[in-house]
Amino acid sequence: MKVHECMEISRPVLEAMRRAGVRLDDVRYLDMYKRFLSMKRDCLKVTYIAEKLSEEYNIKPRQFYYIVKKMESVIE
Repeated sequence: MKVHECMEISRPVLEAMRRAGVRLDDVRYLDMYKRFLSMKRDCLKVTYIAEKLSEEYNIKPRQFYYIVKKMESVIE
């Protein structure tokens, strides 16, 4: 499959994501977000989770909070 074919098939989803401010490279943070949810379910404090995962994913804690907020935003 060529890039343009994949984009054409996924066009409605891609356009909705673009409007919501999602970038294609945000996909690399999906596993981090899943771990965040799992750690949160285990009743760990968000501050602790932010420090641990931002160190593991080599990002700043402020960026971690930005990513979590973006992942939790609603796409219309």
